[in-house]
Amino acid sequence: KNVRLNSIPKSVFLTLNAELWNMPQWGVGFKGGTMKNVGWYFSFLTNFNYNGMFRDFYNGSEYNLTGNSKTSYIEAMAGITARRYKLLSFHFGVGFNYRTNLLETSEGWYRYEYNTYYGPVVATGLMFHINSIVISLEGTTAFNVNNQSYYNFSFGGNLGVGYSFPTKTNNKTRK
Repeated sequence: KNVRLNSIPKSVFLTLNAELWNMPQWGVGFKGGTMKNVGWYFSFLTNFNYNGMFRDFYNGSEYNLTGNSKTSYIEAMAGITARRYKLLSFHFGVGFNYRTNLLETSEGWYRYEYNTYYGPVVATGLMFHINSIVISLEGTTAFNVNNQSYYNFSFGGNLGVGYSFPTKTNNKTRK
C-alpha cells in the first residue's frame, strides 16, 4: 500500500504596513515571510524622505534656512514567526533603524546632525488569519544613539494588512 502523508502546510504571506512612533515619525512598507510551526519574515519600512538624508551641514559652506523641515526614516528587520493556532500566529523580530530631521536651505535638504539617530529596533506582535487575509499588529521599540553620544528610546506601533498564499505538498512513502 502507498500511504500518503501531508507535510506541514506552508503559508507564505505579504502585508503592507503603516507604522507610527511616539515622535513625529512614520513609515510605510511591507512584511513578507512564511508561517509554519516556526517560520521567518523580513520587514522594510520607510517614509520615502530620502532627499538629503545622509548630507549634513558641515562642509564649510553657509546656508540660508527656509524654515521648512521634515523627518526621514528607514527600518529593516528580520525575525521568526510561530504559528501556534490556525487563526493566530506570533512574530518577533530585530533589526536596525535610521531616523533624521531634515532642514531645507536655499541649496536643498540637509540633515540636522543633533537630531539624527540610529540603532537597533525590536518588534513583537500577532498576526490574525481569516481565510487568506492577514492582519498584523505589532509593537516596536528602538534604542537610538547619535554622533553626540545622546541616546533615547522610541516606541511605536505597526498595523499591516495583507494576503496569505497557502501551498501544500504531498509526500508518498513506499510500502
